[in-house]
Amino acid sequence: MTEQSPDIDNEMRASIKNKVAHISEHLLSFYDMQVDLPGLLGDIPLKDNENEASYLARFLKRLGFHASVENVKDFDLSTLERPALAHANEHTYALAMPSKAYGAERSIFGLSDEDAQAFDPHAYSGDLLIIDKASENIGDYIAHMEGTHSLDWFWLPILQYRRNYYEILVASIFINLLVLAIPLFSLNIYDRVVINFVEETLYVLTMGAIIALVFDFLFKTIRTYVLERLAEKLGTDYDFRLMERLMNIRTADATLSVGEQANMFREMQTIREFYASKLVPTLVDMPFIALFVFIIYHIGGMVAFVPIATIVLILLINMSAHFPISKMMTQYFSTTQTKSRYLIETLSGLPALRMFNAHSNRLFHWDRATGQAARVSRHHMVTINFLSNLTFMLSQICHVLVIFFGVYLIHEGTLTIGGLITCSILSGRAIAPAMNLSSLIARLKQSEDVLKAIDNCFKLPHFDDENRSKAPKGPFQGEINVSDVTYMYPGQERPALHKINLSIPAGAHIGIIGASAAGKSTLAKTLGQLIVPSAGEVTLDGLALDAIPHTELCRAVTYAPQDSVFFNGSVLYNITLGREDIDKDALEEAIDISGLSIVLKNNAEGLDMEVGDQGCRLSGGQKQALSLARALARRPQVLIFDEPTTGMDNALEAHVQKKLRAYTAGKTFIMITHRTSLLSLVDRLVLLDKGRMIADGPKQEIMDKLSGRG
Repeated sequence: MTEQSPDIDNEMRASIKNKVAHISEHLLSFYDMQVDLPGLLGDIPLKDNENEASYLARFLKRLGFHASVENVKDFDLSTLERPALAHANEHTYALAMPSKAYGAERSIFGLSDEDAQAFDPHAYSGDLLIIDKASENIGDYIAHMEGTHSLDWFWLPILQYRRNYYEILVASIFINLLVLAIPLFSLNIYDRVVINFVEETLYVLTMGAIIALVFDFLFKTIRTYVLERLAEKLGTDYDFRLMERLMNIRTADATLSVGEQANMFREMQTIREFYASKLVPTLVDMPFIALFVFIIYHIGGMVAFVPIATIVLILLINMSAHFPISKMMTQYFSTTQTKSRYLIETLSGLPALRMFNAHSNRLFHWDRATGQAARVSRHHMVTINFLSNLTFMLSQICHVLVIFFGVYLIHEGTLTIGGLITCSILSGRAIAPAMNLSSLIARLKQSEDVLKAIDNCFKLPHFDDENRSKAPKGPFQGEINVSDVTYMYPGQERPALHKINLSIPAGAHIGIIGASAAGKSTLAKTLGQLIVPSAGEVTLDGLALDAIPHTELCRAVTYAPQDSVFFNGSVLYNITLGREDIDKDALEEAIDISGLSIVLKNNAEGLDMEVGDQGCRLSGGQKQALSLARALARRPQVLIFDEPTTGMDNALEAHVQKKLRAYTAGKTFIMITHRTSLLSLVDRLVLLDKGRMIADGPKQEIMDKLSGRG
């Protein structure tokens, strides 16, 4: 999540979200849908200066609704058979529900008393947004978009802006027609004006040519503006969708490294520029080849076969080059992924490399990765430039041959000098779209490889689908049962967990102990559904974790790892992570329990203190206090803490221990620790060794066995 802008104050945000929640509740009730509404509201932030109508439209789309627009005049909203949104004013929607279901007097929702008085539901004029469930909408637009159709995430935004493509098509038609101005101007000047020197005709033709060139400039400028505006919209849309998808993929399914994921965003930018700015104009220009060749044939007869032969030859060359270019582009994408991975890993690990003076080995691998990428790029560029130079040479030969054969036609009296000049100009324009094919084929293959890689991410299961399709199950008491859970990390032969069976009553306080690599953190991640067991099942209050909406599970169960991730921003942002659904009292309580209040006591900036990249401005104890505050601010019913006081001094640890003892009363508390001083927080111990549970019982009994007294 990104940090929220202060442009909209908290009261306004709360008001907008309450209004949207109120309208959504009625729609969900009408269509008999159950979702975790509070969780979804927290997942979808308000954008800077976003009004109620815009946020509502985005939220309903996320819920899986689709609005079809109908323009009505003096329409009686009480006759509606489906819910609809009506514009009460510029920034506010009114929800009109079917009167058959709600009654004529109670069918309008979402308006303040002042807006309701000014709104006449029996004579509404304007756009009416009819709300359908995705599955009930003709065409299944949203269902198609969210389904398993390949590359839907890519093509549907392009189709969404099809009006822009109509504008591009119209501009391109005029641009190509205006291309004829100069050839026809030359034809008439050489064949009529030069011979007879008719000044009036010269002036008229010259003014006409200049006017045509001005309009050509205007249409090209308009087309460029529309193309770049389209590329901007698509780029923003794609970046948002890809980042949203990566955020919602389960951790176990996210196999790409950070560098490889970052490279996908870079490649995505080149793809959207290619499809929006390069491919479309070329495709639109292709049909005009026939027009230009026809005019050449009409003026110069058999001369038209020269550009025809050249175009065919260029197409054959590009088709034959498709396979080697495709192979090189696959290698190019692979090497850039590797290079990006090494780049991110090396930059992230610079402090460790400096500390241990370990530059040489890393530089060796970096040099090899960049060298391989450079070699593949060189071969690719040499091939592309060879094809480009070859097609340019063929276009020049075409120009020479048009003049060569034209001379014979002039000698025979079937072609004039003006006609020859016109044919030579038009021949160059006719083969121009074909000349772009070599670079287009290469970019097309590059985009194909990148899109396949990104599409694989979109095909993975993700939390967003679950949040919309699963009804809320809470509130939860906190009873956890682990049945025959086994987990094996990819590429490992020995399971990290093997047939773990564990019953944790609601409100129990349990400590998980064991040697390093015993499987303690893996078990904790399994309980928090950060990873999915390879076999077996984990339940919460008798419900399988995967049956609970992810947003709801995150509120009920929280996991504080040993090494939390921190973002460049304030302490407050790193606690809330930009979420607006965290209660102020819960925030203050979390700051107190975690000891963060002690950490910040002597800092004048308080919660506004910047933590730096990855929390580089914080000490180990301060990081751990911040991590605990982040977990406690959600007021979960189940707390899973992995070494909760790592890096803390004795005074801070004693404070946290005292506060946690009182706070966890009535909550399910699971703690991983090697520190015996923290065991006073639990009354039961589970001992793991090499992924197996070898002991489970009362704390003192397990401690006695470990000390040899039992």
